[in-house]
Amino acid sequence: APAPLAATSRKGLAWFWGGLVVSALFSGWSYVWLSQQPVMQGIAFNAVPTIFTQGAVFFIATWAAINGVAGLIIMTVSYFAFGKKNSVDLRAAGVLPGWRKFFHGIGLGAVVVAAGFGIVFVLDYFFKTDFRFWVVAVKAFGADKLWIGLLYVPFFLVYFLANSVAINGFNRFTLRGKEWLNTLVLALANAIAPIVLVIAQYATFFITGETIPGFGGIFSIWLFPVILILAVSAVISRKIYRATNNPYIGGFINAAVVTIISVSNTLTVVY
Repeated sequence: APAPLAATSRKGLAWFWGGLVVSALFSGWSYVWLSQQPVMQGIAFNAVPTIFTQGAVFFIATWAAINGVAGLIIMTVSYFAFGKKNSVDLRAAGVLPGWRKFFHGIGLGAVVVAAGFGIVFVLDYFFKTDFRFWVVAVKAFGADKLWIGLLYVPFFLVYFLANSVAINGFNRFTLRGKEWLNTLVLALANAIAPIVLVIAQYATFFITGETIPGFGGIFSIWLFPVILILAVSAVISRKIYRATNNPYIGGFINAAVVTIISVSNTLTVVY
């Protein structure tokens, strides 16, 4: 990938920070709003028979897709209002790589995911071990989880592809001369809304003994793995982009891995 540019324009920095603030506010608001919708509650708690037999995953995946679409809108507005007028080259940034390179990238991502989980299965078979960190578990799973995952991966693809494009195609530059500082800011921006919601929920419960009115406790519990996943996925997509100049490889890998982790660790309801 080309070397990141230094952020020297005040207007450019205003678009950068403004976009992050708008994205974070929408992320937090949309999560709470979605948790209050009766239709979504029926599916999320598996009270209504649907093809989505893992309600919790459906809720998170839907929220992710909504924010992916919002991210696409923000990027479009940013490009036509600022980027296009300031010589932002979407082809050079890898945002428009051409169909051949795009599908090559998706194929490479699929190989990486298959190889990664292949290692997990080998270690599980020979050593009966897997990989667990805090609230995230990468482990062997039954073949049925792949079919279940196909229901949710389109939702996660919308988010993680858009997120990778935003991080690498639109927001990659140095802050104080350091690219890692830019990566750190974007990783924190990815996770800041869930972090604030969790802190607000537990602070409210600690002080009042009750959860935030209109925001059920289980929804904040579901955010614990989300915080870790969103922060780490930003770093992963940046590392892959630096080596390939293709934001879609990291986006696909993150979407596929998150889908598999989610469906292999969540209750499946059989109606």
